[in-house]
Amino acid sequence: MSYVIYALFQVPGSAETALHDLSLAGLPKDSYKVFTHKKKVTQDLRASETDGRKGLGIGLGVGALTGALLGWFLCSALGLLRLPVGSAIALGIFLGLICGALGGGIYGTGLLHRNLQRLVSIFRPGQTLVTAEIETLESRDVVDQIFKQHGAIETSR
Repeated sequence: MSYVIYALFQVPGSAETALHDLSLAGLPKDSYKVFTHKKKVTQDLRASETDGRKGLGIGLGVGALTGALLGWFLCSALGLLRLPVGSAIALGIFLGLICGALGGGIYGTGLLHRNLQRLVSIFRPGQTLVTAEIETLESRDVVDQIFKQHGAIETSR
């Protein structure tokens, strides 16, 4: 998806009206997808609702640092690796980056995107939270306009 809009509808029924108006707007059906949360956002998140980049960044940093320390420790302190210290550290960093990328990417799929997190923090029972995944700029503008007409608190990704 090219664009993502998160919208919080505070007035009961306004999300349904906005989604009905959206269906009548004449947008091609394959240009957007809409997902609603009527209860608290759970771990069943779409990729557009997560912050995988943040998790990946954390994993890469931790993996590189841990790998470098482990490479040094195995080579210098324990003498288990028969490599020059620099090579052992480089090997540790490489392996740490791979493990960190995998672990961090998985970890990131459980993190809410920061823009969505802002709306989740003010979400109350009876309200509706909507995620719209949109393919084109024109469709994004139409969705944005309809959501705003119906009083949504919005944030874009």
